[in-house]
Amino acid sequence: MENIQLIVEIQGGTGSVFIDFDSKNTFHFKGSGIFKKEIEIKEGERAIVIAGSEPSDGFVSITIKKQDETLATAKFTQTVFYGILPFTVNS
Repeated sequence: MENIQLIVEIQGGTGSVFIDFDSKNTFHFKGSGIFKKEIEIKEGERAIVIAGSEPSDGFVSITIKKQDETLATAKFTQTVFYGILPFTVNS
């Protein structure tokens, strides 16, 4: 198992995003701010499912890191969005 960090930035104030790692680690972030969550995950190829909305002129940014290494990043500016963000976790 490896520890990774999920960083979600919501700019705009009214946004909301759900992030699902494996149906056991599902997170919901709401409102303006930067949110950080430590997650323990198995090595290998992984993907998260993202669904959310940002009705204002803001954005939702999602970053997955392992220590100082960025494994994946995505930025959404649509009013309603859905996506899959793949990444690989190595020891």
